[in-house]
Amino acid sequence: MAGINIEIDDAELNRALSEVEKLGDNLDGLFSQMGEYLLRKTRDRFADEEAPDGTSWDTLSQATTLTEGYPFSKTRNRDKILTEGGALMGTLRFAIDGNSLVIGSDRPYAAMMHFGGKTSPNSMIPNATIPARPFLGVNSQEKDHLLKLAKRYVEQIVNNA
Repeated sequence: MAGINIEIDDAELNRALSEVEKLGDNLDGLFSQMGEYLLRKTRDRFADEEAPDGTSWDTLSQATTLTEGYPFSKTRNRDKILTEGGALMGTLRFAIDGNSLVIGSDRPYAAMMHFGGKTSPNSMIPNATIPARPFLGVNSQEKDHLLKLAKRYVEQIVNNA
């Protein structure tokens, strides 16, 4: 995925994944469950307008509010952040590659929306500051749920052996 990639390296989660591999099972089934869960939680962040840590996203930026014709130029969801037509949220995907799970968007602007930054001098609104609005990541509750999924997966393998 070219747009944005956040790596989560958690010792406890890595140990659980190692247990699955020791049982001789590949991680595709588990990663599919985890990927679907993380997609759902990431989409919830768009609805809740908050970062993985629960902090609210900054309000609409000048880059949006100074757009010629705003709010009428934003035809849908005028008061929603990162959600005019759902294009960015609609590009969220997960991919399984061997022993890794990647979730993100392939859109080049995804990184700007996630990390924030300054628009280019040649953009529609030159040199505007875009505040960071993190939508990718895992909080402690989500990590706990991922661990539960891994443990359940191991139990299913052991019980079916």
